Amino acid sequence: MMKQSIFKILLGIMMLAFMAACTAEETAENVAGEAEQASSVSSGSEEASEGQTVISFAVSSWEKSLYENKVEQFEAANPNIKVEFVVLEDVLGSYDALYNDTDGSMLKLAQAADVIETDVISDSFSDLFIDLNPFLDQASTIQRDDFYEGALDLYAIYGGMYGIPSTLSHTMIVYNKDLFDAAGVEYPQPGWTWDDFLATAQALTEKSGSEVTQYGFSMSYGNPLSFISAKGGQIINSGGPLPSANLTDPAVADAIKWVVSLATEYEVMPNPNDQNSEEGESFDYEPHKSNGKDVAMFLDSVESLGWLSQENLNLGVVPFPVSAENDQTSPITTYTSKALAISKGSAKADAAWKWVSFLLSQGSGQEDDGFFSTGFPLSLPSRRSVAESTGFFNDFDAETAEAIKYAADHSFVPFYPNIGDSEIYTAIFGGFNDGADIDQLLADGQKEFDEAVSEKANEEPTPVPEISVAEPPSSQISEDAQVINFTSAGSDPFAFRELAKAFNEANPEYFVKIDEPNFTGDFSMEGMVGDADCFDWWSPITAQDELDRVLSLQPFFDADPDFAEGDLFQGALDQHRQNGQIMGVPSSVDLRLLSYSKKLHDDAGVPYPQPGWTLDDFLDNAVAIATDGPEDTRTYGYVPAVWSTQDLFTFLDIQGVEFVDETVDPPRANFDSPEFAAGVRWYTDLVTQHNVSARFNVSNSGPIDFNVFDDRQDIIDSGRAGMWVDDEGGIIMIGDDGSAEAEERDSDVGIVPFPAGPSGASTLGNSGGYYISVETQSRQGCWEWIKYLSGTEASVSFGIPANVNAVNSPEFAQKMGAENIETIVDTLQNAQSNTSGLGDSWIGGSFEFLVTALNEIYDDGLTVEEALQGAQDKADVYRQCVIDNDITDESDWEQFTNCLKEADPNYDPGF
Repeated sequence: MMKQSIFKILLGIMMLAFMAACTAEETAENVAGEAEQASSVSSGSEEASEGQTVISFAVSSWEKSLYENKVEQFEAANPNIKVEFVVLEDVLGSYDALYNDTDGSMLKLAQAADVIETDVISDSFSDLFIDLNPFLDQASTIQRDDFYEGALDLYAIYGGMYGIPSTLSHTMIVYNKDLFDAAGVEYPQPGWTWDDFLATAQALTEKSGSEVTQYGFSMSYGNPLSFISAKGGQIINSGGPLPSANLTDPAVADAIKWVVSLATEYEVMPNPNDQNSEEGESFDYEPHKSNGKDVAMFLDSVESLGWLSQENLNLGVVPFPVSAENDQTSPITTYTSKALAISKGSAKADAAWKWVSFLLSQGSGQEDDGFFSTGFPLSLPSRRSVAESTGFFNDFDAETAEAIKYAADHSFVPFYPNIGDSEIYTAIFGGFNDGADIDQLLADGQKEFDEAVSEKANEEPTPVPEISVAEPPSSQISEDAQVINFTSAGSDPFAFRELAKAFNEANPEYFVKIDEPNFTGDFSMEGMVGDADCFDWWSPITAQDELDRVLSLQPFFDADPDFAEGDLFQGALDQHRQNGQIMGVPSSVDLRLLSYSKKLHDDAGVPYPQPGWTLDDFLDNAVAIATDGPEDTRTYGYVPAVWSTQDLFTFLDIQGVEFVDETVDPPRANFDSPEFAAGVRWYTDLVTQHNVSARFNVSNSGPIDFNVFDDRQDIIDSGRAGMWVDDEGGIIMIGDDGSAEAEERDSDVGIVPFPAGPSGASTLGNSGGYYISVETQSRQGCWEWIKYLSGTEASVSFGIPANVNAVNSPEFAQKMGAENIETIVDTLQNAQSNTSGLGDSWIGGSFEFLVTALNEIYDDGLTVEEALQGAQDKADVYRQCVIDNDITDESDWEQFTNCLKEADPNYDPGF
């Protein structure tokens, strides 16, 4: 349940980020002599020309857009070669399967594509992929000494080189500058020693009596192997058919003892055996914290700085210490260290190598990425010349750039055990226990490791199958089929691909190709879906410039007796009507419901809520259930969403409050009306007067504190929530394999529509929709495909299907639980579109000021009228800015954001 809900939160945040993002300027250029630039480029998606060699390239779906421009450049410079994408998730079923080679994931990839991109190192590489040493030896423009230290060792297996990294990521020591400043300690510098490290960690460790209140250092994620290997040498040797361990090597043993002493003797580091654990593993959710205590230095990668900066942390980064200038102590990690490999089954190895060598001469992808890099380049190019020519280091301040360069020049590859790993970890972590005999633990660990390796050596080797790469995806399309390009911009592309296979088999006259949205650069609808024939979108399309790019679907409904408007829930369908025309087929409905604890209602002696209950019923139940006490133990009658304006809009809608005054042109926010004030007072009284509601302090300025989501979930999971707002994500239980787990639903939890008011019962959130491009030549084909999608619940990854038949299907009942279907259907049939859906237009930007107004009511003691007048004043400035600047393109979110900042200089979208 949590995984799905968090994904929906992140999807919403992504969409907000897309609105606020600016198009990234592409800065990378080819290394001289590596590939010619051409003025005309191929899309890489057209059919191969006669005489062209077609090679397939396997990447994850979300990374595909990072390579599309590179494919165009490569094909322009190599017109005799065409590159076709193979989506990794389609081959393996999920991205996570890449990390489980016992399921034969690497074999599947070697059979699916000529070239793969991977961040996984496996011994099976030597059986499945080509040794690239001969290609590199003969390369005229790529020299071995141009690669950073250790890069070519990453995939060096049994004397061969079965992959070549295109990008590198190094584990570094990240430090909190504010904590250093407070302690008066100088920032660490590249080239510092291990003695310097210990002295710094001691200076940053704080105690209250015998209890540590701030740690100088933490290994962050609990795995000490790379840190120990940096200090005293490799724990694992990996170079032959089977690994060997060095636990009893004096240098390694001394390094282990030294690391242990950081926790047990010097107490500058939390004992990993005492840190918060999840599923039996030592793991800190926040690397800069340990059991709630600040950590001055911790292990992480440079790539993480972008995410960590959202925590308002003032961070620096420094390489691992060294004992001598030429020491190699900075670990290369496979995390975001991307490598390229060529399948041993490829019949086009020469063409595949040209593609590999081209990519080895490109940037790391940050010049194409607008969101995922969080303001930081993704990874360091593996070649020095490429890093310099693409201006990689220009994206960093001088201090960070110097740290990365030093780490890259002093790096090594730490090897991790693929056999006997439990024996290794048992020996090392055992050393952190009180009174541990570390020498004996290491001796026992070495013996047990050797026995595990010996046992593996006696096993019958797994036969290596004959490998041949499948024909490229384009070969699956018959000459007579009409190709329909469908972009999934609002749901899970994998689900659509599975459905497309079935559709294509049942309808041989069509061939649906599924593509991902373009997450690079232009985040408008046009930029994300490109030249797709049809697509799904995450919300109703309302902006006129976007409506001009899609077909009205009214004629299709009028002419097709097999698909009627009555097959769709009317509240959702109404969201996709514009000027009396149906512009999109609603796909999914974001239905907001209330969950309730049967136990807490029983304990309070109040009846369970039922459809048709009123606001007075809601308040009576909340008052009866709520208890006083400390925040971490009290029971709440009601737990709202983290962003309280979501709840506020729903309760205002129920009371029939008008959000916008549409009697003026352009419309004006209606925050200063008496009706709006009465509705806000009813809602805020839940906290200020009745003391029955939890409250999560989320500002509309600055980065998002994701800890509040955990805080909210803790209240619910600990049984301290009488009622809480939920959407369908809190009801559908999906397992790790993607299957429904209805039987695991908590039987104590019931669901009910929101209370009914003068305006009716629960309101609908936004519904996703299917649209057809006005430019397509496949109108009827798109319509048939959309009809097919609408009729199956499997097309909806998150949310509730907008199709009545899909909701009533046995498959959906399995997801929802049969006991909930009646409530869901009743709610959908009676729900109406949320009037705050006006927030999808530019005027909805005014709602940002309500967040500040609520905080002023709760925290500053302002009356409801005073706070709302302040919000109205800002909304009027925002509206006038839109008018003065004649902003007519409703997809131009950058201009709207500028107007929001003019109205409220403290406004910061946080992205």
